[in-house]
Amino acid sequence: MNWRGSRGRSLVALGFFLARRGVTAWVGLGLTVACVVGFGALAVVLARHGKTETLPDVPLVASSALAFGVGVLVAFAASTRAFRRDEDDGIRALLRARGVTTSGYLAGRLAGLAACLAALVSGGSFLVGVVALFAARGRLTALHTLQASVAAAIFGVAFALTFGPVAMATLGGRSRGGGYLALLSVLVVPELVAPALDRYVAHRWVEVCSIPGALAALRTSIAPVGVDPSMLGRALTALVVIVVTSLLIVRAELARAHGTADAPRSGHPPT
Repeated sequence: MNWRGSRGRSLVALGFFLARRGVTAWVGLGLTVACVVGFGALAVVLARHGKTETLPDVPLVASSALAFGVGVLVAFAASTRAFRRDEDDGIRALLRARGVTTSGYLAGRLAGLAACLAALVSGGSFLVGVVALFAARGRLTALHTLQASVAAAIFGVAFALTFGPVAMATLGGRSRGGGYLALLSVLVVPELVAPALDRYVAHRWVEVCSIPGALAALRTSIAPVGVDPSMLGRALTALVVIVVTSLLIVRAELARAHGTADAPRSGHPPT
């Protein structure tokens, strides 16, 4: 499929629409606005009290709050039984009738969810950074705040690209309860076993063995002051492995539940 064409854009737009439908998406938008206003106000208060050296931390903390608060909430709502809901609502039948393959459906679904999460997490984090930047006094503080804002925005994009496939892999083809347990296991279990891995794996790799750890390492590697290429490389490697594994699981879950045929169904019996 040519994702530069109108069909590719339409599938992404459909995925974005499906990701933001429902009450939870509007709740997520409201929480995002609340976080931007709250952390923006915090930046102004810190500046007025002469604590401008702490301003670079504001967008960084805001990005974590938006990702693991708003982002997880929206991803959970958008991904829970997503494949079954799309089948029941006739969305997949409509796409098949228009010649869209299973791969095209999955790509649009995942890209739309990632775009929705990025708009909330990355967009919200960067807005907080802009407020903190305007509140900064002094060239050095402003530069550090700008770098922190960019790091927070990149963290938001990385979260969206990673957590979208992870949420679909754990929730898309399962029941609400089973999906929640699977998602919780993916997030929590690696964090719990990480201390035991220190005996066998170098600590610099242990810190990126979980999704939160890899995302935090990515943000830290490009946050003030300076850039850590080694940490950045490890974080990106871990995130790529997580995304590729999640995509394979998503494909397998969809195949198990609804079949794998990439060819559109014609509606005519075989001859």
